[in-house]
Amino acid sequence: MSNRAHTAGCVVALLLAATALNELQQKPARDRSIRFGDIVLSGFETAELELGAKARATGPSTVVDAVDADRKTTAQLRAREIVAFMSRDKTAAAGGRGAERVDKITAEGGVRFSAVRRPDPKAGDQTVKATGSRAVYDRAKQVLTLSGPVSFAAEQPSPGGKGADKVTGTAERAVFDEAKQILQLSGEVEAKVITPDTPEEGSTVTGDEVKIEMAEQPYRVSIVNASMKGSVNIRVRAPEPGSKPDGKKP
Repeated sequence: MSNRAHTAGCVVALLLAATALNELQQKPARDRSIRFGDIVLSGFETAELELGAKARATGPSTVVDAVDADRKTTAQLRAREIVAFMSRDKTAAAGGRGAERVDKITAEGGVRFSAVRRPDPKAGDQTVKATGSRAVYDRAKQVLTLSGPVSFAAEQPSPGGKGADKVTGTAERAVFDEAKQILQLSGEVEAKVITPDTPEEGSTVTGDEVKIEMAEQPYRVSIVNASMKGSVNIRVRAPEPGSKPDGKKP
């Protein structure tokens, strides 16, 4: 194909994309959706596309949904502005067009994040919810970074089906490593951890930096407290009357 023909083909493709996008934006925001690579953008008021490279969607109810079947994870971001960056999957078969995958998503303004991971159908779901003012979701590295003020909540089934391990709280910044299941919090951290071994009010943790290892059951919590303002209040559920020290009834 000559350069002139290739250029003409690109122009036609861009015109068709612009026409389709213009028609889409005539619909009510709730009915608008764009599939961009392996994500879906919806609920936006305006959108801009750079084919095969970037998509920007804006509006108070903008949503991006991302499903990763290999990692058994479903994630959703809501914000006033969402930008998705695409890359080519180099593992595609030689000679093929290559799978289009969004590797990075940024969100600005009223950010709300939720993710569900089901590594084992018999064990139940691991869930994470968080809010912030800005988010960077690196899907390639499986890391979400939230700027604050941040609120967060995470939950997973406890071993043996004896309830759930939960953590909630606030911080100035949060980094969630989805692959390692580590929640790293910093700046005026206030967290509450609830497990089957704690009473309903749970154990409370405050500090400058708090790391919660969610892959451990129950959660493992580490604290850095350079300002000496933090505190840890561990509560343990009182044994039932007549039970043995291991919590079992005679």
